[in-house]
Amino acid sequence: MCGIVGYIGQPRRAEEIVDILSLLEYRGYDSAGISGINDDGCKIIKEVGSISNLRKKIPQQWSVTNAIAHTRWATHGASTLQNAHPHQSLDKKWIIVHNGIIENYKELCSRISACANISPNSRGGGTDTQILIEYIANKNIDTFEDFVKLFQDIKGSYAIICQNTQKPNELYIAKKNSPLYIASDKDNNIFLASDPVCFSKYTNVYKTFNDNEFAHIHDQKIFIVDSELRPIIKESSKLKDDFVEQTKLDYAHFMLKEIYEQPDALRRQVDFYKEQKILSKFNSDFLSRFNQIKLVGCGTAYHACMIGVKYIENILSIPASAEIASEFVYNTNVFEPKRTLYIFVSQSGETADTIKALNIQKEKGATCIALTNVAYSTLSQQADYCLPICAGPEVSVASTKAYTCQLSALYLFANALKTNEDLEKAYNNIVELSTKLFDFNIETADKIAEYISSKRDAVFIGKNFDFVTAREGALKIKEITYVNANACPSGELKHGYLAIVEEGTPLVVVATDEELNSKVFNSSSEAVARGAVEIVISTDDHECKYLIKLKKINPLLMPMLSIVPIQYIAYKASILKGINPDKPRNLAKSVTVE
Repeated sequence: MCGIVGYIGQPRRAEEIVDILSLLEYRGYDSAGISGINDDGCKIIKEVGSISNLRKKIPQQWSVTNAIAHTRWATHGASTLQNAHPHQSLDKKWIIVHNGIIENYKELCSRISACANISPNSRGGGTDTQILIEYIANKNIDTFEDFVKLFQDIKGSYAIICQNTQKPNELYIAKKNSPLYIASDKDNNIFLASDPVCFSKYTNVYKTFNDNEFAHIHDQKIFIVDSELRPIIKESSKLKDDFVEQTKLDYAHFMLKEIYEQPDALRRQVDFYKEQKILSKFNSDFLSRFNQIKLVGCGTAYHACMIGVKYIENILSIPASAEIASEFVYNTNVFEPKRTLYIFVSQSGETADTIKALNIQKEKGATCIALTNVAYSTLSQQADYCLPICAGPEVSVASTKAYTCQLSALYLFANALKTNEDLEKAYNNIVELSTKLFDFNIETADKIAEYISSKRDAVFIGKNFDFVTAREGALKIKEITYVNANACPSGELKHGYLAIVEEGTPLVVVATDEELNSKVFNSSSEAVARGAVEIVISTDDHECKYLIKLKKINPLLMPMLSIVPIQYIAYKASILKGINPDKPRNLAKSVTVE
């Protein structure tokens, strides 16, 4: 959610700053803006909707030496021009872009006289950020030290960049619980961004801000301190090439490209794990330290956790459970933290609820593994170990290749904890799987997409592994087609879900387990008898309206195979409804606030 960019250096076209900002579109947003300073003074331009709307308002000849830019995803205050960032204080002195949420904005508001004009509400005017910039202005800050001390009063999450119009060669930065990175090019021009991929055109090294760190940029020099004003020397990290490429190539949308990238992503993961010996530290001796494993995630990552539990219990025969991060942080733990291994799953590595859950367990002394697509993310930095999923950049909001790579990583991890021999077999199994992902009838999938796109509701069912695939498939349909897709275990269909079945309701049946398929089809027949149209994804033949027949493979690998046709169906149905599948309404790729 939201993205920020900062720049200070030699004159640069404002349009180029907006180009950098566009690399953050994947995070989700509903307005965008830029504030630029040059010898003629300061100018702020912002617009509701896409960055393309903002581009139309940018003068071609406008160049800047100091700029901050933002993509906003509305939280406090509606998506309006007034609420778009950057925000300027009423005295015109301070300008801010901010990712995160100021939790005590009401308290801050009560301390400033201008509060009545900018107080946030859920639908109308005002944002927590507007209150923050007025609070900064009312404090009459004169020095960087004053700026740092002010944040003793601020509660919440933030990545903040501030301009001071009276000091056009300076930027002020604050960071807590929201990602922020900094880099400089060979000419000592300085860039800031929510994702270091924004620096790829200018440099291949960057530095990471940690929580409760602040920076002052002036005269093209960077001065970083902690909350006690103690100087910090930062080491540089290298931007990896595989996180730079973010073009659609010849595909109409990122989502379609990412669906078809899955075979290469899985093979790349196997090659990387072997070459870098990623799993060498995870073996039976490592496992002996723990008596249970808990996997924590949100959304699609939570579904990966559910499959991961089944891998661990089937391969290792030890207890495991999947937890929704936003709920897990409020659980009363009755187990031994030091005897429980935690795996935190997040595509971006910036999911706020998942990071909070990790921090809680770290404080208790637990061992934590981050399973993420972004090696430089907050989650990977804070965990004891990191399992990269190697999917490459995933831009579409609806996760596809990241999900299959998460499942693959968890499958390989579980086998590594057993024996080296099992791990080698697992590598070979994944490579073989990668050749079979698109062995299904595309024409049938197109017909299914057309049918589902014409409906208001859909029901997905399955059993065991297939139930998780049904859940993930229903989520994909819901995310990018806006069809109200619901998933349940097939045995639960008659415990409430049959009530939403009416004549013509799509019933998507995932049935890839030969031992359980008959039970799944017994349940689906109850829905068909009440008018449901059966859509079956199975390894078995089945008489129905639509059948996607899959190859029979190792049952543990079926969740990676059976989800692909559903991903494709969701994409096609979205297109048929005139929806942009890369940017569905109300959703963000990286959920960085709780």
